[in-house]
Amino acid sequence: MHHIVSDGWSVGVLLNEVYTLYAAFLSGKPSPLPEPVIHYADYAIWQREWLQGEALDKQVSYWRQQLLHGFNDIAAQTLPQDLCSHQLFEEQGARTPEAVALVHEGEQLSYAELNGRANQLAHYLRRSGVGVETVVGLCLPGASIR
Repeated sequence: MHHIVSDGWSVGVLLNEVYTLYAAFLSGKPSPLPEPVIHYADYAIWQREWLQGEALDKQVSYWRQQLLHGFNDIAAQTLPQDLCSHQLFEEQGARTPEAVALVHEGEQLSYAELNGRANQLAHYLRRSGVGVETVVGLCLPGASIR
């Protein structure tokens, strides 16, 4: 199970409860676990009522900040600062050409395939007169820009 789904402590609690229930049911005994004081549905109702207005705005702002700056801060600490993103992809492609680089709607591209397609696009843009430092707009169907 991925750590984003659950933490180690919670998995331990879950496994202990499953083991306890399994042992009780195998021997024909009722559940030895106490009834929960609060159920998830109660928590979900409370959270929905609480997460409105200013509280919602604060949470959205916090997570937007974490995702934008937190990710970029980690990337700035771990990625070489002297290389552009296309160079990083090329290096990764040279190290692990058959590794999966991209998955979209069930289709996978390896680093080698992605690099090949990127080079095709680059050659097309060059033939079309696009030079270094030229801004190129992208039209992505279904994309939501805010």
